[in-house]
Amino acid sequence: MTVNMKQVAALLVATSALFAFKANAAMDARQYQIKKVVIREIQDPNQMQVMSDKLGNFTAGCTAENTPNVAPTPVVSNDPNPANPLDTIDVIVDKIINIGKKIWAIVDAGRPVVNVKMDTANALPAGVRCWDELEGWQAPTSKLYQVSYENGFGADVVSYSFRVSFISGGSYKGQGKYLTLATVQPANIDVSWGFRFDANATVPMVFNQGTKANPVAGMQMAMNWQVTSPLSHIQQAESFFMNGNGDFKKLK
Repeated sequence: MTVNMKQVAALLVATSALFAFKANAAMDARQYQIKKVVIREIQDPNQMQVMSDKLGNFTAGCTAENTPNVAPTPVVSNDPNPANPLDTIDVIVDKIINIGKKIWAIVDAGRPVVNVKMDTANALPAGVRCWDELEGWQAPTSKLYQVSYENGFGADVVSYSFRVSFISGGSYKGQGKYLTLATVQPANIDVSWGFRFDANATVPMVFNQGTKANPVAGMQMAMNWQVTSPLSHIQQAESFFMNGNGDFKKLK
């Protein structure tokens, strides 16, 4: 039997190419598949600066973004010379409302989205137009968390840290404990080539955790995110609880 050396060489080249293709495919699979996710609270080296910035925004006063979009309902009066309706608004201390944001973007395509003035939520008594009508606010509370995604090679392909912060303790004419300037914001993000990371924050609800006579504002806040690559699509969320007494916990 005659052996065609050209055919043998071509077969060897094709076989080698096939093995190389399979090896590269396996390498790509390990590169783009997520094998491990770690979420943990970490120490915040910039906490004092964050608290200082938060207090700076706090003492700057209310902004248009913190003012309700709808005009409050004025008190009906039989006075022939009534006062300015905006000066006679009913304040319902046991009805808790959010006059800030209910959803906002945190990270878009791996790029942090930061807008300190707009991207905050509140839990205040109905009828109040802004937090500066309340008094007795406490120092800011801030927690830092880190999310890490590890691929098949054991390398971190997405590393994202985010900060949850809020100010609690405000009272309206000595009544209740409320929340303001609650937010989730990016602290640091590193996304490897071939991966995309998007995140947003939502405030599903604010509520009265106390009584009618002694209201305590409660708020649930969530951070939702997704990681995508050519071989992976992962959606996750973390939920947090905070209240007017300054209590805070991660719900899961």
